[in-house]
Amino acid sequence: MEVLRVLVAVGVLHLCLVVGSDQDNDSLLAFLHRNNEDPVTTERMLRKTGHVSPFQDPCYVDVAPPAGDDVPCGEGLCRCRHTVANCSFRTAKVSYVPKLPSSVTELFFTHNTLLSIDRDDFFQNVTDIEFLDLSFNYLTYVSPGAFRHLKKLKTLILIAHYMTYDTLAPVLSITTLTFLDISYSVTGRLGTPPDDLFHRYPLVHLETICLRYVGISHLNMAVFRPLGRLRNVQLTGNLLNDETLHTDFLPQLTGSIVLTENSFTQFLETCRGGVSLLPNLTWLDLSTNPLKALLKNHWMSSFAYTSICLPGLKYLSLWDTYLTEVEKDTFSQKAFPSLEILSLRGNNMLTMAGQFAFQNPSLQAFSLQSCGIDFAADIVHAECFAGCPNMVAIFLQNNDFRDVTEDKFNRLFRQVTRLGVLSLTSTRIGDIKAGMFTNFTSLQVLRLNVNRLTEIPDGVFSTGTASECK
Repeated sequence: MEVLRVLVAVGVLHLCLVVGSDQDNDSLLAFLHRNNEDPVTTERMLRKTGHVSPFQDPCYVDVAPPAGDDVPCGEGLCRCRHTVANCSFRTAKVSYVPKLPSSVTELFFTHNTLLSIDRDDFFQNVTDIEFLDLSFNYLTYVSPGAFRHLKKLKTLILIAHYMTYDTLAPVLSITTLTFLDISYSVTGRLGTPPDDLFHRYPLVHLETICLRYVGISHLNMAVFRPLGRLRNVQLTGNLLNDETLHTDFLPQLTGSIVLTENSFTQFLETCRGGVSLLPNLTWLDLSTNPLKALLKNHWMSSFAYTSICLPGLKYLSLWDTYLTEVEKDTFSQKAFPSLEILSLRGNNMLTMAGQFAFQNPSLQAFSLQSCGIDFAADIVHAECFAGCPNMVAIFLQNNDFRDVTEDKFNRLFRQVTRLGVLSLTSTRIGDIKAGMFTNFTSLQVLRLNVNRLTEIPDGVFSTGTASECK
């Protein structure tokens, strides 16, 4: 019997519910249990346990400069700890990388007054490094042979720069790279990659490319076709829209496409001639775009595509879009046969008036956090969560449950019998009836903090829901 303590803040009263269940082998639920939080906050834990969080930015790198027991190194210009050296924030102009311990494989060389790397021997003292961060040096030029000595380099981060695709030639010639981040082009001067860019620079090992905030105004994704091992493409904060992004057949993309903070009003084209253009994609993020609807049968979506072909998609994030309605079968197994996690967080004015609004037996978790939904109103069907037999986690914090009757509450959750995690934080609940949690036989994590409760009636958690309360 696994025992989990859940702190529930009920007004000024704090209860410690000890909730027990048989060992659950479901990996998603196990991870959620460990931290008792939304998956976004557990990304570091998931990575360290060998799993990539569904909400993990592919350009997030879980490496940090040394701290704590670090020691001076590199002629006093750096601090070292184990395999990591931090040579950042040098106030004087640095003309080379100093000699570092042979154990160093990760080098932070950020926020220096560098501006240009004009020597081919700049990195000759660190030829064994595998990770290099040159961010916030505002580079304008790199000598053609500067990276020639770095035969083992896999990760290069070059955030905040004045480079163009021509001046980036030395970077794009590093054939060992698996991860490249050239985001935040100052004044957006980098722009759209030339169509032949990766024919000229065949980065045969590249798995992740990050092009955030670089001023891309139009893009044919066929530009990435030569990158046979590419898994992830990050395009946040560019100038793309429905007319200027053209998808292409890219079966190598087995990871993610992130298109947050662009100007899309409709879903991507994912089908062509009945064939999926992105058959192996597992994560799509269209958050913070002015989306109106996903499918053409919606009254606001006359330009949207009539079908979605994403057979491998597991994680779909639609935070802070303009979606106003979840109709029946919007996220059905026909459109999303592998969908496990769905986030609709921050979509104000969202209605779920239809039965089976989220019907999909593959769905395991979803978030409607901060949507401002009045669950007592007719805009929410009492069985909108039906048709999700494998649902294990639902996040509903920052919505309105204050006038939801016991009958509607029970009907909302009656068919999600495997539900193990339920967040009702800050949902204006002022009263809990004795029978409201009777059917929650699998519930292990319940969050009721920041509500209007002053007491919980005896017996509420006594029928298979809680093993002990103290």
